[in-house]
Amino acid sequence: MPRDASHATLFPEIGMFLELPYPSQGIGLVSPPFAAASTPLGFANELAVQFDQSPTEIAVLTSTGVQIMRRRRLVDIFASLARYGGDAEGRDGQVKKFIRNYGRTETAATALAVACGEASDGNADARITNITEPDIVDFAREAFITQGGKPMLNENSVLDNNTPAIDNVRPSPRHDGMALYITRLVRSIWRAPVLTQKTTPVGGLVVTSTVALTKLQNIQRALNSLQEFLNKNKSSIEGLSGPESLGRVANKQDELSLQGEHRAMNALIQLISSIIEGIAFVLVLFDEKVDEIVLSLPEGSRERARQLTYEGLFCSPDGRNLAKELVKAIVNRNIANGSNVDTVAEALRRRCGSFCSADDVVIFKAQEQVKRASEAGPTSEASRRLLNESLRLFQKVAGSLSMEHLEWAVSQYIPMSFYAGAIQLALTVAHESDRANRALSWLRDDCPEDDPRQKAFEGRKQCYDLIHQVIVSLEQTAEANPDGAFSVTAKRQSEAYEIINNSEDEVFQNNLYDWYMGQGWNDRLLEISSPYVISYLRRRMDKNPDHADLLWRYYAHHNNFLEAASVQLLLAKSGFELNLEQRIGYLSRARTNASIRTVSLLDTAQGRQQLLREITDLLEVGNIQDDILQRMKSDTRLTEQRRPQVLKALDGQILEVAELFNQYADQAGYYDICILIYHCADHRNPADIQSTWQLLIEQVHQEAENSDQMRPFEAVALKVRSLGQRLHAAEATFPIPILLPMLLRYALEYQNNAASPMWVMDTFLELDIRPSALVPVIEQMYYTNEQPFVGRHRRILAADLIYLVQAWLRESERHGDSVLFGSDDSAAGIDELLTSLAGSQDLDAANQQAVDILRGRIAQAMR
Repeated sequence: MPRDASHATLFPEIGMFLELPYPSQGIGLVSPPFAAASTPLGFANELAVQFDQSPTEIAVLTSTGVQIMRRRRLVDIFASLARYGGDAEGRDGQVKKFIRNYGRTETAATALAVACGEASDGNADARITNITEPDIVDFAREAFITQGGKPMLNENSVLDNNTPAIDNVRPSPRHDGMALYITRLVRSIWRAPVLTQKTTPVGGLVVTSTVALTKLQNIQRALNSLQEFLNKNKSSIEGLSGPESLGRVANKQDELSLQGEHRAMNALIQLISSIIEGIAFVLVLFDEKVDEIVLSLPEGSRERARQLTYEGLFCSPDGRNLAKELVKAIVNRNIANGSNVDTVAEALRRRCGSFCSADDVVIFKAQEQVKRASEAGPTSEASRRLLNESLRLFQKVAGSLSMEHLEWAVSQYIPMSFYAGAIQLALTVAHESDRANRALSWLRDDCPEDDPRQKAFEGRKQCYDLIHQVIVSLEQTAEANPDGAFSVTAKRQSEAYEIINNSEDEVFQNNLYDWYMGQGWNDRLLEISSPYVISYLRRRMDKNPDHADLLWRYYAHHNNFLEAASVQLLLAKSGFELNLEQRIGYLSRARTNASIRTVSLLDTAQGRQQLLREITDLLEVGNIQDDILQRMKSDTRLTEQRRPQVLKALDGQILEVAELFNQYADQAGYYDICILIYHCADHRNPADIQSTWQLLIEQVHQEAENSDQMRPFEAVALKVRSLGQRLHAAEATFPIPILLPMLLRYALEYQNNAASPMWVMDTFLELDIRPSALVPVIEQMYYTNEQPFVGRHRRILAADLIYLVQAWLRESERHGDSVLFGSDDSAAGIDELLTSLAGSQDLDAANQQAVDILRGRIAQAMR
């Protein structure tokens, strides 16, 4: 019938009249009623089902018999072109006419079907057979190759420079025809479920194939023919011929078009392989007892199996993963029934290799070894050999070992006390999952958020979590069986921790230490001799004081006292929420550690002294701040609102000396602390120091008079002694030429009737200040008639001089000096002083007698 020009895409139909030799008696439909779809849309799409349904057949009853009339499919019509089309030129004309009627895509699909043996015809015996005649197949092959058209690059659609130009290539009609042919082969099963599950009246499960197995075999056979055809002719088919075809392109546009064609054709090749293997897997599955296999799956996988379609099996990762689970169930069932795993796995590999790879076979073998070890008994020697062999096999395929397989292996190893093997396997799988060590670089970069490397770390962490489970089980077993250091349990424990501590996986070591800290097993890190402990703690110490505290303990435990002191100094100076007492404690221990001398190539005297100096200086400031803090706690001048603010500011980080002086000590009138700050800051202004000492003495005197707990002179003496000890009687801040006259004037003015008239001298002598340093000061006061020591008050200075000379003499004798007072000059000077005192009117009878005795002893010693 003529084609309507307004409907260029409609396929024409051609009819003919058949003349029967005899009158017909009846007519009827032999084949099922035709219906390409159950809905009006697509109901008459005969081309779509020409490989899926048998052609329509009509029986005509005549007086001589039954005449069968069979409707020819388009593929059969195309095959007849080769048979009845005449010579080569006539055939070419028929092909061009076919193209005009049906288009290049349909022509390519039909030619491909004929080339793959899908066309059929009746023979002399009235039987329908597939057409495989070489000349017809070659004709179809040539038509598919030469009339398939060319790919096109649509440059008008290239709008975004970020989109690759190859994405705008429209594949050739040859590609579309090939896709159309594949679609028609699998259309009837594409969305069909793989399994149909029914429940028997007694509650059992019956699993059957939704699609007849014979139909699956026919589809597989057709796809195998297609795959064979493509492999045989790929050098002639544009898009499959490989890189050499690029040498024939004329310009860049043709090159891009050819690359796009190759990509599209290669995708179809992969789809064909996937469908073939998927059908092969289904056929293998239904060769087994599917009911038992499905029941052996977890509940979630069983539901996924019920919903699995052929489309999901062929194209989706989830479907292929489920297929691998079913393969695993098939293998496990055969192993349980006593079958050899090699035989079963090899059969699976041969029929559906992508669902059962070489690595899968090794995994199955390893699982078989584990099961045999379990049957042999966990304590037997044979069991250990089998477990070691399973570990070797698992490690061999660690790169493709799924988390499910790893979890299964670890769960089997633990009850058999194969702790070392479980740990080693988990470490190997973690390493193989991240061979580029992206997790380590992420860790060293301080674990940035939303970083693609974090995924690698999370994958490794799953393996490490299994190791944590092994350690917990190991510890529980060790606690339940305290049989001594030479027991089997102790041996297994030693093996496991040897692998853990000797592992060079830094990511694992960091994860393990984090887990130890989370479990409260901080002290375990002290026993580990590994550089990873130090790097781990140093990386964490800036964020957590517990890690910093553990780091200095680790250094001290391993006799690296200088580094321990450095960490303690950092802790004392850190911004962590530490109170002042804790910071002073760290500094005190740091000073002790820095003072310990060890033999080390890295330990230099200069560095040690510099560190010790810094620690000592900061400790001194910390002690001063603590003094201020304790005073502030009980200072009644602070209001209840102000007190918490002051205490919070002081009970934390160690402040600068200037801030302590200006903001607290000086304003609060803590003169003793001000003097300590002078010493700490090396402040040497005599006027400031003298005035502060004077204010301090007056303050202490006044407080003692108000409290009645201690006599004022005793309180002043006690304060001077305590400050002198803390200042180490430093010349700048404990100036004897200033302080001694000051105290003597105080004693004369306020404490003239003290119980101990020599309390001033005793105060200095108790600070281990030698009499030789005190005598010149008082001697000068005596000779210069310094106020108020004039007149009868000169006797006080004279008595002090005699008291000091006696103390000096006792000291000289105690030291065994060859010359009294240390030298002849000193002795002569003392003799001259005593002579001057003896000739004065400033001595009472007792002191006069003491002078005579001293002069006699000096004269005797100088002979």
